[in-house]
Amino acid sequence: MGGEPRRFRPLVELYREAGRRAGHAPEQLTVGMHALGYVGLTTEQAVRDYYPAYVRFMTYAGRERGWAPPTRTQFDAQRGPTAPSW
Repeated sequence: MGGEPRRFRPLVELYREAGRRAGHAPEQLTVGMHALGYVGLTTEQAVRDYYPAYVRFMTYAGRERGWAPPTRTQFDAQRGPTAPSW
C-alpha cells in the first residue's frame, strides 16, 4: 500500500483487534512499513540526487502495476515530513 501513513491507522487497529479475537498475543501482531527517501546535505541537493533514481524506479514499478510514469509535479507534492509512504 502506498499513501500517507496516517491513513493506515484504522487498518492496523482492525488487524490488531482481529488478531486479539483470534487469540494472538499483542506482541505477535507486528506491523511494518517501508518508505522511500533520501537525505542530503541540503534539501535542494537531496532532490537533485534522488529525483532521477526515483523516476527510474517508479516508472519500472509502474509498468508492472499499470501506473503512469511519475511527473515532477507529483514528486514535489509528495515531499516533506507528512509525505506519503510508497
